[in-house]
Amino acid sequence: MQGSYTAPWHKASFDHFVNQKLPELLAAKLPLAGYNAEQVDDYTCRVTISIDANDNEFNVIYDILSPDNEGIFRVDDRPRVVVPIASSAHLDKAEIKCVGEQLYDYIEERIGETGHDTPPPDEDFIRTILPLDMWVRSLITSADGDYDHWATGQAQDTTNWLAAIAHLRRILIEDIEDVVTPSQFGRVCPFQTPEGPNIGHIFSMALGARIENGKIEIFDNCPSAKLGLSASTVPLLEHNNPVHQLMGVNMMRQWIPPINPEQAMVQTSNEPDVPDFWCGYNLLTAFIFWGPETYEDGIIISESAAKRMHYDIPVEVGDKFSNRHGAKGVIGNILPDDEMPHMTDGTPVELVFSFCGIDKRLNFGQIREALLGRIAYAEGKPIIAPPFEGPSESELKERLAKSGLPDDGMETLTNGKDGEQLARRSTVGWVYWGRTVHIASYKIHYAVSPDERLNLQGEYEYHAMRDIGAYANIAETYNLRSVEREDSHTLAKRAAEHTVELPGPTTPMFDRLKKHLNATGISADFTGNSVEFKKTGIEGDRLNLACAVRDPWSAGHEVTEVGVIENIPEYQSLVDINDKMRRLLATKAPDSLKSKLKADLETAIEDYFDALISHKQMCFFNQVLFSGRTVLSPASDLHADQVGIPDEMARALFGPFVEKKTCKPLKDMKDDEASQTIDEIMADSWLIINRAPTFMPTCLLAFHPIRVPGRSIRLHQIACMLLNSDNDGDQAAVFLPLTDEAQREAGELMSIAGHLRRDHSLIRWISPTNEAMWGLAQLSRSTAGLDKIETIIGAEIGTTGCLITRDKVISALSKLLGRDGVDAAISACEQLMRLGFEVCKSSGASLSPFAGSSLKNGTEVDKVTELIESDTDFDSDDIGPQLISAKSGARSSVESIRKLIGPYGQATDASNSSVYISGGFRDGMKLDQIWTLVGDTRKKLSQVAQTLQIHYVYGAQELKLAQGYGVLARAMRSEKPGVVFANAAVRNETDPLADIDSRLFVGLQTP
Repeated sequence: MQGSYTAPWHKASFDHFVNQKLPELLAAKLPLAGYNAEQVDDYTCRVTISIDANDNEFNVIYDILSPDNEGIFRVDDRPRVVVPIASSAHLDKAEIKCVGEQLYDYIEERIGETGHDTPPPDEDFIRTILPLDMWVRSLITSADGDYDHWATGQAQDTTNWLAAIAHLRRILIEDIEDVVTPSQFGRVCPFQTPEGPNIGHIFSMALGARIENGKIEIFDNCPSAKLGLSASTVPLLEHNNPVHQLMGVNMMRQWIPPINPEQAMVQTSNEPDVPDFWCGYNLLTAFIFWGPETYEDGIIISESAAKRMHYDIPVEVGDKFSNRHGAKGVIGNILPDDEMPHMTDGTPVELVFSFCGIDKRLNFGQIREALLGRIAYAEGKPIIAPPFEGPSESELKERLAKSGLPDDGMETLTNGKDGEQLARRSTVGWVYWGRTVHIASYKIHYAVSPDERLNLQGEYEYHAMRDIGAYANIAETYNLRSVEREDSHTLAKRAAEHTVELPGPTTPMFDRLKKHLNATGISADFTGNSVEFKKTGIEGDRLNLACAVRDPWSAGHEVTEVGVIENIPEYQSLVDINDKMRRLLATKAPDSLKSKLKADLETAIEDYFDALISHKQMCFFNQVLFSGRTVLSPASDLHADQVGIPDEMARALFGPFVEKKTCKPLKDMKDDEASQTIDEIMADSWLIINRAPTFMPTCLLAFHPIRVPGRSIRLHQIACMLLNSDNDGDQAAVFLPLTDEAQREAGELMSIAGHLRRDHSLIRWISPTNEAMWGLAQLSRSTAGLDKIETIIGAEIGTTGCLITRDKVISALSKLLGRDGVDAAISACEQLMRLGFEVCKSSGASLSPFAGSSLKNGTEVDKVTELIESDTDFDSDDIGPQLISAKSGARSSVESIRKLIGPYGQATDASNSSVYISGGFRDGMKLDQIWTLVGDTRKKLSQVAQTLQIHYVYGAQELKLAQGYGVLARAMRSEKPGVVFANAAVRNETDPLADIDSRLFVGLQTP
């Protein structure tokens, strides 16, 4: 497959456009006397057109952007790519438009009818009606403007070599009937597509396919040729669930090239022989739990590994790593080598990643890679395992035996601190990991003044605060701490000098609305308890239109002038078209051209009006002072009401309060004095953590902040489910309430205790889960262990099949909550979580490379399900840890274990046919089975993306839009709020501000 990663269709399409299609188009629209195109340099083509103007021939010369032989444009010294567009998801029949075809359509749409009857007078006129160089540049830079979701002219992704080449091989399908079709098989990669709303819209060309004559043709049918470039370099991908393999190949394009990368010890032979392809390191990886910092997707690495991985910026806590199989997580801690688990020969493990979620996620390939990595190191050379051609179980065991390794590939690890053996044997081996662009030093920022990088609180955050009655924090967020306030630059100084009070009306949101309405000739006057709307004309600077156009908000009326709001992009577009119209009216241009330009002017006015008063303008959104943002990472030594804040962020946010308390600036204080003062202030303060998207009120959680080293927010595990965070690179914003009212409200309403007082059902989301629940289940197998658990809860719980279950724990905690109150319930959850972690860490529990081999499984779902359900050999290294997880409700399930060992069962393929898959991920799927699962997976991911189904699991509700019938409330509900205001102004309507949303919008604090 070497060399098949090129994308020659870009250059071929552009050359065909310049040399054939463009002159044909110009000849049909203009009195063209001559045409010539020549390459000036690698990225510039000079087009010369000759115009016959009543026997007075003249030339117009354009220097237009041109791609190099790889298909890359350079604009302002930055590489850009124009992504091909497919007309349909049925790629066997779809028309594919590359850059040349897109340029043709773009120019044809804009050139219009110039008319041969009236010859163009001069070169200036031609440049006015035919700005070829501008049009070409506009398409190639189309993604720079936010107006087109499907803009194809994109800045090339140059994160690494793979990202750059993959971008050239990308293809876009705008309108799709289905997220997967049979005709995509062999033409585009089954895995390389986004996992969010754009799933099924964006693909990467398969290695065995190419674009020719507007079609995607298949020229190679070998298994690897049906994959994209990234996927073809993933060994053992047949052992991975497509959704996580999708994540794996996408994240490989995010890997930062190290200074001295290693080649993977497990390869596919499809890796291109080019510099900079390899972007990772082989790290000795143990798939076990090693304390709270490995909870969920948290990763622990050794100090020596952190130093051996040579990057321009050193590795630190909060940086995100991933492997080729879709496992990903942030560094939770960097431990000294002697605190890491050790092999029997004393070798310290370099990376720890928890076993607990792998069988649930079914990305088993990483377990097999660890095994092959050990064999490769023992054999002294890389192992080649092409996709769908990995070694069989019998071959693996044969090579293990020849290498002198245990027959199941597992190892008894020891605790590096005291040398004590872990209770179970564990899977450990070399796995290829890469450091992604999501690193903590890039993510952290904070601001107490308007000239710093601020954080947004928007519509969802407003609704969350409104629904729990956090009105003081709404007043702070959308008024006091708004960057749009005229006095925002003095807020930090005022906070350092005296107590800050909540402001009254009006809010910056309302002031902006008033200003924008004025630009359309409508006044909105706040009288103290109402708002009056009138049609009064424009105050201040205005733009006179070249000709009157229809009013987009009021039928039968015309617009002759508009107010000037220069920071809206649509205003400059309006100015450009208005100037062009004014110049055109001064010429003898044909009426058809004048009519077209007037229509363009009307469209520009409509766009400007819609931008002035959009639905977004009527939503609560704001850039907020005294805020910060960085990545979340797991904590090990905090209480449930505490959050770890990076020292530098804490000093910035609380600096003004230090100055207020000590009467001297923070920079003039000794470090010890400053630290002590900050800690004293923080101990009495509440800080709000916001994990977007805010689909539930608990995505706003208040904690007492604690200073911590590094650049990440350290989050207690008890808060993870409340914030929908799993330590895989999630970011969170922090907001510091300044007033006494907002501070009190944050603690009462937005702390974990506050949320739990409001909604007792949330006890389910703070109860032990995952590794903590696994540890409790393991502990409950003995009478003494069960007694420890019941002592914490203060009641008998009982077991189900000799194991405690999460449902029983939740039920007992719910009774404790009702009996002893919120604080007792939270304390019990903390203690249980800590106890479960201790047991799970000491267990050495892992996932076997040959999981389920001890079961005599067949190919029938019911029979294999019964085998798993009846199996109680919890001490078995083969599948015992997974049985504990599934039967206790910690993480796994009987279904996921069955899909791992086989059979997978029923799935729906790309043709919507039900297909029975007899294999499992342990032994690896066949190519046709993977394709079936791709169809099934994409449809499910699409449904989740469209309905936000994942958030309803947590009890999220649809936004409750403004319910009143005043002008503001009606405008908040309308997709065209400008029409609402225009009608209200014609009627001289007064809004009594009777509903809560309208009152809060203008800044009235009482609901």
